[in-house]
Amino acid sequence: MARGKRKISKDKDNNKLDDQKTVKKARRKKWKEVKERDSLTIIIGRKNAKRLPDEILSQLSIKEINYWNESIFTDKNVTAYKKLENKTQRVTFIGNIVANNIGTVVTVKKFNEEKEELEIMERVEIIDYVKKKFVKKLHDNKSKNAKMAVIPKKEVKVKSSRENKSQSETFQNLPLVEELYPDLKPEKSVTSERWFEYSCIHSLFESFQFVIYNGSHKLNDGMQTHRCLRIVLKFPAKRNFFILFHGNLVHNGASSKVEPVDGSMNYAADLRAFAYIHRYETKRTQKKRDGLKDRATHSEDPTIGTTYIGCRKMDTLHNKCEVCDEYMNSKKGKLFSSNGCEIDLEKVYKKSFLKARGKVVC
Repeated sequence: MARGKRKISKDKDNNKLDDQKTVKKARRKKWKEVKERDSLTIIIGRKNAKRLPDEILSQLSIKEINYWNESIFTDKNVTAYKKLENKTQRVTFIGNIVANNIGTVVTVKKFNEEKEELEIMERVEIIDYVKKKFVKKLHDNKSKNAKMAVIPKKEVKVKSSRENKSQSETFQNLPLVEELYPDLKPEKSVTSERWFEYSCIHSLFESFQFVIYNGSHKLNDGMQTHRCLRIVLKFPAKRNFFILFHGNLVHNGASSKVEPVDGSMNYAADLRAFAYIHRYETKRTQKKRDGLKDRATHSEDPTIGTTYIGCRKMDTLHNKCEVCDEYMNSKKGKLFSSNGCEIDLEKVYKKSFLKARGKVVC
């Protein structure tokens, strides 16, 4: 009996078509990646961490700026490099990294300090640079791990938050509004747990200084904010720091500074992000029930005026203010400079990281 031809089901035909489409998509995606890489120009950093000229940085895309860290010096690559046992394996690994991520399509340049212009790097120079950077990454990781070594736990007696605060060397000498107004009785809504209006300032790239007046959010209408309550918070560069503070707290920026570029006389932009943060939306009935009161800083209502009244020294340091002069001549006031009580947030961060292990320091 003759054998008939086996019929191929429609499902199998459809599966083959799907496989072909998938292969074509993969090829298109790979070709697109190669074309994108072909248009990339990446630059190695200058010696002594000097900043590249603005006219060069302005021509680079975000992908080109982040290419080293996102494609070559990734945590995965650093970990893989660390696991390699001998020199030959590491040389081969670096060669493969350069071939796969740079090859002949990505242009690598360096800044010539003498000519003050960019020049293309040879393959040997690129491999030598990548090798040195991987060695530095390993060294930095070892130093970081040594600092984070586990410290044997000691039996510690639990203390109240007030005792911890009073024993903190950094914060025990802060100027307090209660020292200026011993009989101060702030509105209940201001110190209530139901308070909802807060402000936030977040560092971006550069260092900057931010000024707050400690306890000024507790002052009632008609009470003066004195300059002796001034606290200067120093935000470091290249750190993700932010401060969340009460919406009524009196604050302002500090004086301008020259940008950290050799030979530049321009003022720094001191970039930072500022925002109002409301814990929840409050309706008029809720505000009335909780005794909450809108302030000018967080309200769009033009009829709500500011409650801020500054002393004479807030305008000019040389002006006379009996309260400020008396406080600054006291034992505690003499600890501060004419700029106020200065707090370096970088030092506070390191102290909290090494000693408190992420706990609140103050």
